[in-house]
Amino acid sequence: TPNVSAIWQGRKLRTISGSPAAFGSEAYSNNPAYVIADILTNARYGAGAFVADADLDLDSFVTARDYCNRSVQNGRGGTENFAECDIYFDGETNHWAAAIDVARNARLLLVWSAGKIKLIPDRDGGTVQLFSMGNIERGSYRHSYLAHRNMPNKIRVEFRNRDLNWQVDMAQIEDPVVLTNTEEVVEESVVADSVTRMSEALRIAKRRYLESRNIREMIEFGAAADALALEVGDVFTFVHEAQRSELYSGRCGDGSTASSIVLDKDVSVPSGQTVRLLVRFNSGAGVGTVETNPIGTPGGSTPTRVIDLQVPQAYSQAPALGDIYALVQDVVGDANPRDWKVISVTATGEHRRKIKAVNYVAAVYTDSDDPGDLPVID
Repeated sequence: TPNVSAIWQGRKLRTISGSPAAFGSEAYSNNPAYVIADILTNARYGAGAFVADADLDLDSFVTARDYCNRSVQNGRGGTENFAECDIYFDGETNHWAAAIDVARNARLLLVWSAGKIKLIPDRDGGTVQLFSMGNIERGSYRHSYLAHRNMPNKIRVEFRNRDLNWQVDMAQIEDPVVLTNTEEVVEESVVADSVTRMSEALRIAKRRYLESRNIREMIEFGAAADALALEVGDVFTFVHEAQRSELYSGRCGDGSTASSIVLDKDVSVPSGQTVRLLVRFNSGAGVGTVETNPIGTPGGSTPTRVIDLQVPQAYSQAPALGDIYALVQDVVGDANPRDWKVISVTATGEHRRKIKAVNYVAAVYTDSDDPGDLPVID
């Protein structure tokens, strides 16, 4: 009697494609986006009794699929898909927790937004909104700092290595300060059950390390209409008088052009200040974008009605009536205005939201793509 052994490739999953996106035929895939969709909608072993196909924002799942499929360095001179999912469930587990674990390992955010389940890449991105004293709720702003000594400086990721016959292996990244004994070791361990490649485990460790070294601040505030479209993972620009940079903020008046901006109040700027005008466009080709322009000092310290504020370089379009603006000054040693990344959005009433965000550092999301050089395993 022959003794046959094999490596099981895995289940066939429903593919997602089209515009608008829809479920299609079944095929083998270890793409995390397809795995998550299967966990949530499968009627036999998934959450299909509670989650219908229509509950998923499938266009966001296509975006997540492509994010996972993008080509990155594999640490051995070649390339590979950014994220894969090779996981075997052999016991009971919570469906939502299982889906979140797969998403986290693939650097995806599984969120409920606008009545749908969305899958959003946790990546770098441009700003989509501008918040200032002119459009946040009075008294709602809070700013906190994360203690440096509590942040991990040594990250370990446990996974099953396909190159070592699926044995449990460890990927590790630590800050050089640990090796020089200039900082107490604060270790964090991560179990990545869906990961089977050393290069991917190292990308997870590197992302977590960059987060711990760079993301140190959190803000929260309330806002009305301008916050309704914000989602977890969005990046926005924030200025506030408490951060010493904001001079004035409000909404653009009627009659602005691309190079001549109408504001809604008198402004008074001390001479000798470097001043910039930020505008967020709510319509037109630049909808959802924030542009900044340096300006000269308007009228010294004498209050001036800025009906025809000239900017040296035209904006991409004329601000419309009601577009948000912020007039800010550059402060020595201060990086304002600054960008922030949304980590939670909570409804606090009709057309009102509470936003929590952390300081945004693009390198956290771009520099973690490369795992570094890996040894060759024969």
